Amino acid sequence: MPEYFAHSFDDPAREWERLVDYLDRVSEKAADFAGQLGAEKWGRAAGWLHDLGKASDAFQARLRGGPPCDHSTAGAAEAIRVHGGGAGRLLAYAVAGHHGGLPDSHELDARLDAPPLCDSAALPDPPSPGFLPETHRNDPFAISAFTRMLFSCLVDADRLETERLYAPETWRTRASWPPLAEMRSRLDRFLERKQREASPSMINQRRAEILRRCRAAAAWSPGFFSLTVPTGGGKTLSSLAFALEHALEHGLRRIVYVIPYTSIIEQNAAESGRRSAPTPCSNTIPTSGSRATSRTRTPRTGCAWPPRPGTRR
Repeated sequence: MPEYFAHSFDDPAREWERLVDYLDRVSEKAADFAGQLGAEKWGRAAGWLHDLGKASDAFQARLRGGPPCDHSTAGAAEAIRVHGGGAGRLLAYAVAGHHGGLPDSHELDARLDAPPLCDSAALPDPPSPGFLPETHRNDPFAISAFTRMLFSCLVDADRLETERLYAPETWRTRASWPPLAEMRSRLDRFLERKQREASPSMINQRRAEILRRCRAAAAWSPGFFSLTVPTGGGKTLSSLAFALEHALEHGLRRIVYVIPYTSIIEQNAAESGRRSAPTPCSNTIPTSGSRATSRTRTPRTGCAWPPRPGTRR
């Protein structure tokens, strides 16, 4: 039985990574991520299927300098063959899109009409995803959201395991992020010192009151909250104090800031990182953003998108 590889290296002294080993690592990491959704089996199944197409002559030739080839559609086809049109199709969306983005149903069907060949018999059978959570089964929106979350778990697992191979120094830093409790302690010490040194002005009294109320609100049950504070009122640090306290109070694992301007994202990340990271240089708060105009023109039709109110597409 032939042996297939997932990754190659320019260094001739390094052994190429076996495909079965890579699929095993990605499936376990995706299962760990998806476990937070109660979908550990789904993550494991998606991770095992995602690069099944690398078990092919075309991809093995690619590792030796050959032309690019599609290695994701084969796993999507295998998902449906093994698990049927229900669970298998949900897996197929995530597997088919793990490099280029989630396909829509028409694109997925077109790709599945003639999937590339792969030697799936050379690998162990893919694990079963089990059943959808009961809360999702009769709710189309919940199924759609579940598919996107599964896709996210798979993409993160795949990228991180690839980074482990090709950028191990960067990969190792991800395990050194401090726990939320440590970040809260550091922020609390900074705020206590800042309040001791502040003059007893009216604006500083208002800032202290805003901080006190934000901390008190952290004990409330999770939900939607709003904070309306004028510029200069200390909302960046007060909201961070709320977020850290709220996360620890309710067993939450992440704090995510979503902001409409990249400049403010960078400003908030820098300010929050200086105050809550264990050292000034800690890579505690990763940032991501994109620049996009509100109206663009599609290359195929030249039509504006999104359409103006009252128009139809």
